[in-house]
Amino acid sequence: MFERKKNNNLNVFIFFLILFFSSLLIFKYNLLGFKRLTLMFLLKFKNTILFFCQKKIKLINYISYLKKENNFLKKKIYFMNNKMFNLNNLKIENIILRKTLLIPNIKKQKFIFSKILFNNFYNNQIVTDKGKDYLVNNKIYYVINNDGFIGNILNIDKFTSRVQLICDYKSNISVQVLRNNLRFILYGNGCLNNLKSNDLPVNADIVLGDILVTSSINGFYSSGYPVAIVTKILIKKNSFKKDIEAKPFVNFNNINYVLILSNY
Repeated sequence: MFERKKNNNLNVFIFFLILFFSSLLIFKYNLLGFKRLTLMFLLKFKNTILFFCQKKIKLINYISYLKKENNFLKKKIYFMNNKMFNLNNLKIENIILRKTLLIPNIKKQKFIFSKILFNNFYNNQIVTDKGKDYLVNNKIYYVINNDGFIGNILNIDKFTSRVQLICDYKSNISVQVLRNNLRFILYGNGCLNNLKSNDLPVNADIVLGDILVTSSINGFYSSGYPVAIVTKILIKKNSFKKDIEAKPFVNFNNINYVLILSNY
């Protein structure tokens, strides 16, 4: 259909072009008979020509109007999509916050809801969007989400703060076995590996599948936050010691929102 309209427009254009040059030649070389013929032709078809010209003008104006309306609708769609995107983000944040509020003891403490700006896995750290306007340097803060314990605030800048993950090689955390409250220290082993604890007594009551939660023995954070699940137990030969490995509940590759808490 578009091609047919295009061909019709081209034929009309050629027709008027021939008519124009013919008239120019007739009047230039004073061809009287052709003059009369041309004038008669113009007078006879003047209404048709005027109608066609008016129709073309209306069509051009209508096309111009459609282009403007199309641009307006494109802008409107863009702004509506932007609003929908922001609304979906708010819905996701609300869902995550509701899940996080189900964590034990969370209702008894003050917390700050924070968004993760980026992950720095080279240093086993993440960066939050909360800085000195929300946090103070003389407090000890720890970080959790709806999956469990993540780490503690290492440094507070003006607009951001850095979190040391529990999987960091320099990290250690006091935990207890949920089944029997047996307490020990769990160490980071890199975020690509499980947490570990070495040289535990061989008779320590720890079995595969035991859930490890935070212990309040050091007073820095509350007890009961999920940390990891025991996945491997290695008893050393000719020794009364054993090593364990535990997989963290938190997926450190997929942390988007966290809660920042403090006991002080």
